[in-house]
Amino acid sequence: RFGPVLLQISQGRQPCFRLNRRFGREGMAVQVQRTGRTGWYYRVLESGYDCAFGSRFMRGGRVIDYPAHKLLLNRMANWFIRTIFGLPFSDVTNAFKAYRREAVELMQPLIAPHFNLTVEMPLKAIVRGCSYKVVPISWTNRKSGISKLRIKEMGSRYLFIVLSLLAEKHLSRGDYRRKATASGDPPPASGKPDSEAARAKHA
Repeated sequence: RFGPVLLQISQGRQPCFRLNRRFGREGMAVQVQRTGRTGWYYRVLESGYDCAFGSRFMRGGRVIDYPAHKLLLNRMANWFIRTIFGLPFSDVTNAFKAYRREAVELMQPLIAPHFNLTVEMPLKAIVRGCSYKVVPISWTNRKSGISKLRIKEMGSRYLFIVLSLLAEKHLSRGDYRRKATASGDPPPASGKPDSEAARAKHA
């Protein structure tokens, strides 16, 4: 259970054959599946918030083997985003997030074609009035392989997304925000951890 949301693991996630193509190695998908770290599919038994955001940098969260230079850049970037948007949490850039279909539909159109999608989606959901819950997660650095994220290439793309949504927040006069409903919705934001921490490892 995460706040008012009750989830049930419905089945394990099976790696796609595209892993073989990506790494140029036959049988890579099978090898990944044997690690037992492929994730799960969840079924929502009781709905609540529109979005769930994981945070590595709150009580109950942690990072393992995070490269020092990337950690410094991460903290600076998230401090900047948190400050200009007035957010109650500081890990917008991580990719451990879940959205209800209605929230994803409200975000359209999504314009980020790269890693900056992980920033566009949560910020757009927040700016457009979706409710959300922040839960603690853990992150473990990969043991093999090379990250595809290139800071020099992606920095300006992240900044473009952040500034465009900041402009929407202050200049659009609410044109894209969700319309108010008569029913009682969950609170729009919560940065308090739940009793159980979500654990997510990056293979």
